[in-house]
Amino acid sequence: MTSTTTAIATLLALVMTQAAPARRSKVRLSVTIAEYYSTVYVRGPSGGADHVLLRGQPLTLRMSIVNHGEDQVVRLRPSDSAAFSVHVAAVGSAEPVAQGVVWPSPRLSGSGRQGPQTLPAALKQRESLQWDANVPVFQQLPAGRYRVKADAHVKSTPGGAPEVNNDSLVIELRDIAGEAERVELLRITATRALSNNDLTQADAAARQLLAAYPQSAFAYMLIGDVAVARKDVSAARAAYVAAAKLLGSRGDTLFAAVATGHQMSETIGAIDMKMAALER
Repeated sequence: MTSTTTAIATLLALVMTQAAPARRSKVRLSVTIAEYYSTVYVRGPSGGADHVLLRGQPLTLRMSIVNHGEDQVVRLRPSDSAAFSVHVAAVGSAEPVAQGVVWPSPRLSGSGRQGPQTLPAALKQRESLQWDANVPVFQQLPAGRYRVKADAHVKSTPGGAPEVNNDSLVIELRDIAGEAERVELLRITATRALSNNDLTQADAAARQLLAAYPQSAFAYMLIGDVAVARKDVSAARAAYVAAAKLLGSRGDTLFAAVATGHQMSETIGAIDMKMAALER
């Protein structure tokens, strides 16, 4: 009789557990590249790499921990002196050839909250903490493909160690081997300045690009974007028209040499949208 009662109780407990599963904490770790402006004048990544960086471009990673679970609040604490460590190794090798320098203070974003944060910290649902890491010696490595991996030294309550969504990227480092790479680096410099809202530097860098390569449709696009930011509609329109003509005639030969038909059409379409926005 006792054994029968115990068996029934065990069965009921199992049914109740299946009917009402325990809440799960899903704190996920993801790694992305923090600064990337795609490729225009050089071919995209090869050999399974995620991104291409030219010699002269900084390598900055962004590590994110997000509360994707059902728990309203997850508390994070460091399990070591630093929340992350970053290591770089050549693809196919486990031996690190460089390390990253991780910013000690992350930024909090989501749920209307944003700004600097420290550990320990509490994350609400869908909120994230983001750390940036620079790899200053990356540019000193030989050209090739490298796996950049971040190891988290963070624990959550509840949940323990973060669930890894992705913790590494493969970066292809290329030398400045010819005109296309030199022009690309100038384009990236101008684009970075525009992204940082440094209009003076963006305009100067775009005109430097145009001086080095007068057929650059992207130089005119950047000049147009700066003019829009300065509310100079006439100058913006003239720049966009020049860019569209170069693309339509395939006069931007460096871009035409690497762009697919879809990329060419997409770029022309983007200029058309910029032009249309000027009329509003």
